[in-house]
Amino acid sequence: MAENKTNSRIMFDKGKVLQFERTGEYFFRRGLSKLDSNNLLDAMANYRLALDRDPQNAEIKLAIAETLTEMSRF
Repeated sequence: MAENKTNSRIMFDKGKVLQFERTGEYFFRRGLSKLDSNNLLDAMANYRLALDRDPQNAEIKLAIAETLTEMSRF
């Protein structure tokens, strides 16, 4: 019988990783991580992916505006 382990939202089954849905929250958090590393271009790319998945999220829009300001692109 196969052994199943769960880690976060990813399920492992005998060494195989099953796909999970990458939500707007997932990409938003990645964007924050990139911003913390001062990688503004990657932060913007992740924020845009987040906004594609959650277009009404004001927090994502604010993060985009703040990052564009940081990049002097306003």
